[in-house]
Amino acid sequence: MRSLKANSSLNLLSSINTTTNSIRRELRQKLSDEPLERFERVKRDIAVVLVVIVALLLFNEGLKLIAGTEVPLAIVEGYSMWPTYDDGDILLVVRAIPSDLKVGDVIIYRKYDGTLVVHRIVDKSFIDGKWFFKTQGDNNLYPDPYLVSEDQVVGRVAGKLVPKVGVVFKAMMPYKYVITCLLIVIAMVLAIRPSDKKERGPVEPFEEEGG
Repeated sequence: MRSLKANSSLNLLSSINTTTNSIRRELRQKLSDEPLERFERVKRDIAVVLVVIVALLLFNEGLKLIAGTEVPLAIVEGYSMWPTYDDGDILLVVRAIPSDLKVGDVIIYRKYDGTLVVHRIVDKSFIDGKWFFKTQGDNNLYPDPYLVSEDQVVGRVAGKLVPKVGVVFKAMMPYKYVITCLLIVIAMVLAIRPSDKKERGPVEPFEEEGG
């Protein structure tokens, strides 16, 4: 009878030990997998962000062909057009036909020093075979002290594309090709890098102390 009780106790202890070992193995597997799963999620999120950034950088180049102007996106600097357009707003610019422009249109024109200006047409006149425009900022008390020739007009503002984020976009533009190449390389590395989780084999059994 004592032998039977002893065997029952040993079987119970063995069962408890086996169950405990199984739980520990599962817990260890879960703990080892969680960092890899988090890494996979972070990697996917980074790849998405990089794709969006690259798309924004290339968006301006594609718009040149679609909008028919050398400056399809213009970034407002200053407050001369406030409250219509605020500092940092990104404007969508389309091709302007001088004869079709009218009083009230907002245009982008290039000053003789190369600076781009966003102002509204307040008057227009046809002089010696060319159109000339008097412009003024919505927030300015007086018109600009010069006439803008049709040769200076870059395009007509079709509307506000993105508010208040032009500062960041403008800071990236001088380095757009370098940044684009780097981001493409990083995105490709993240996309094709084999997952550590896939390379892992099954968790090796471990010896219990005193077993």
